[in-house]
Amino acid sequence: MAGNNENCTSICGNLVYNTLMSTPVATLLPLVCLQNFAAALDFIQWLKKTNQSGWQLLPLSHPIATPYRNQGVGLSPYFFDPQVPSQWRRWTLTREEFVFQNRFWLTDYAHFQAIVQQLGTDEWWTWPPELRDRQQAALATSRLRLEAAINGFIDQQYFLYNQLTNLRRNALENEITLIGDLPFYLARESSLVWAHQPLFLLGEAGQMRLESGVPAALDEPFAEQYWGHPLYDWENNEIADVMQLFNQRLQFMRGFTDLVRIDHANGFFKYGAMSRQHHAWNRKLQGPGKPAVMELLRDLQNLRFGVYFEDIASDKMRLEQFMKEYDVVGSSVLTLAYNIEAQNPIAPEKVKDQELEIASLAGNKIIFTSTHDTPPLLPWVQKLPSAIKARLKKLNNLRDNLDDRALAGALRDLLITQEARMTVIPWQDWWLESWRFNVPGHEELTRWDYQIDVKKYLAKI
Repeated sequence: MAGNNENCTSICGNLVYNTLMSTPVATLLPLVCLQNFAAALDFIQWLKKTNQSGWQLLPLSHPIATPYRNQGVGLSPYFFDPQVPSQWRRWTLTREEFVFQNRFWLTDYAHFQAIVQQLGTDEWWTWPPELRDRQQAALATSRLRLEAAINGFIDQQYFLYNQLTNLRRNALENEITLIGDLPFYLARESSLVWAHQPLFLLGEAGQMRLESGVPAALDEPFAEQYWGHPLYDWENNEIADVMQLFNQRLQFMRGFTDLVRIDHANGFFKYGAMSRQHHAWNRKLQGPGKPAVMELLRDLQNLRFGVYFEDIASDKMRLEQFMKEYDVVGSSVLTLAYNIEAQNPIAPEKVKDQELEIASLAGNKIIFTSTHDTPPLLPWVQKLPSAIKARLKKLNNLRDNLDDRALAGALRDLLITQEARMTVIPWQDWWLESWRFNVPGHEELTRWDYQIDVKKYLAKI
């Protein structure tokens, strides 16, 4: 670890992974895949009985289209469960304490949701100009008129926050760490964007001429994508002001998670600017770089929040240099060792041995069999070229006669034995199932809320 600039050691020293984990194995499963709060408690028992110590969640804020295009703050009403068992109705905060501790996001959020309810749309750029532009007199009048609705949304968030903090308490009692996920961007329909419009590349009336995404490029792991978020206006704002949007979301998440994945961390160094109307405008831009990430690490330190970066991207040299200099944990994914969905697949004979050796995925990494954006392990194996399968078996000392299902299981089990910071296995890969959360760039194919009957799986243990 470098100990030269900006108190690196004190910033990064204990943030790279969660020391609460005695058995560094976790399962990736969105909370929305569970029917209710009781099912979430059952899932924690499944984790404990299978000798795991972590639960990698996906983003929990109110989604607009996907978990990664969301409000950024406020827990999704989907998690509201009036049938919470009585033993989990212990209030960790009074309502007044909750409102005070969360005032940095809660006031605008509740007011925003009340206006959405009143006007029937969360597209704030279509609201009357005085509300769209947040004119103070109009906001004051609106708050008085919508006071009952605002308090109702505060009550809802108070209940939800209590549920999630109690879930975390139950998890910690069972030596399970809840791992959060922070999207790099915010949905345009977010209360944070509405409240902080000057921090984004938006027109005077909230128009979004450019959006987040990935331009077409030969070295990209996926095809051209349009993600639909507004871009941060790094050029015309102080970096610290934009980073407050990250800080507020981290503060919000800290109440119910102990470790956080920073999604699309390469966006701090290079990001896509996309136009649906003018494809010639699509390009990559330089991000704010090291100063922004140092702000992030300082905030994480102050919050005593463990962190790792999702650093899977092309053209990530500056990110990799930063992570090496400051000893920040990254991630690696087995199913990207040979990307079967690449727009320009590599010829099997050109794939380096190192990329197919399971041991090469470890080190200062959190390693995954697959992620929410890739095919699960079994269908990945089934679609691999036969030459790649043969090399996977040879390079990892696996039997030649393994069929696809046995090979997938053997690769998963071998991954767990590696000396990595942590191993994360998506639910589908534990059970070698083929259903999938997401196909990047194809929202119509998502299955974020695929329902899991945890009790059925508990019975198999």
